[in-house]
Amino acid sequence: MPRQMSFAYRDSHSWLNRLDPVTKFVGVIALTFIAFGTYIYWAQIGLAVVVFALAIVGGRMSLAHIWRGTWYFAVASVGFFFVQSWTLPGTQPWFEFLGHQFNVDTMNFAFSLAVRIYIIFVLSLIFVRTTNPRDLAVASVQVLRVPYRIAYSLFVALRIIPLIEDQFATVRAAQAVRGVGIDPGLRGRIRNSVRYALPVLVGVMREANVMVLSMESRAFGAYPTRTFVDDVRMGRRGIAISVGLIAVVVIWYVLIGLGVISAGFLHNYQ
Repeated sequence: MPRQMSFAYRDSHSWLNRLDPVTKFVGVIALTFIAFGTYIYWAQIGLAVVVFALAIVGGRMSLAHIWRGTWYFAVASVGFFFVQSWTLPGTQPWFEFLGHQFNVDTMNFAFSLAVRIYIIFVLSLIFVRTTNPRDLAVASVQVLRVPYRIAYSLFVALRIIPLIEDQFATVRAAQAVRGVGIDPGLRGRIRNSVRYALPVLVGVMREANVMVLSMESRAFGAYPTRTFVDDVRMGRRGIAISVGLIAVVVIWYVLIGLGVISAGFLHNYQ
């Protein structure tokens, strides 16, 4: 069975795969703005439900696939929550633990930040898994009128992410074949990462050099414009979704500005 990478595009017949790249990009930006608009836990939980629904229903991604691609970010978010809950000041005492006073407003603030961080990574996973990097580059040029050199820089960046993951798995398998075991535990993970770092870096640089030579041999950048085999356009559905998302963001921030929705800032932390 071929190895499946977490942060790599997978062709599928899901609704998000059929949606044009520009609309998905607008969706990621809009949901990110909503996530950054408040520090209250219920808003972040509601947004997390929306994001997971998009992944499972819209992108046909299982919870196991989401967890496999984002578990390290989830662990980092949990650690961030505990550190912030322990160190930030607050005004609403809740309980004591190991001689430290935990506050309701502090934990609300820390929880919203931790969930927000994880939401951003899940959104990134959804976008990468359901968007063909080549279609994104073409749509950036044809729809957003981005210079094709900049658009293809984005394309190369998205291609590098799965390349690093593939190189890491290849190096780990090659060392295992040569009798180099995987050290268990936290210290073992650190030693393994140090041992893998140089071979992965060399492999990625070799692939990048091949990519550069391939682009130069095709006279990339020699002309101010270029043509494409396929057209990637925004349909009426994509325009409607994008306009609706922008309207939701504007309404969200207007409600916060009017005080209808609390921003949830920590007053002692501002």
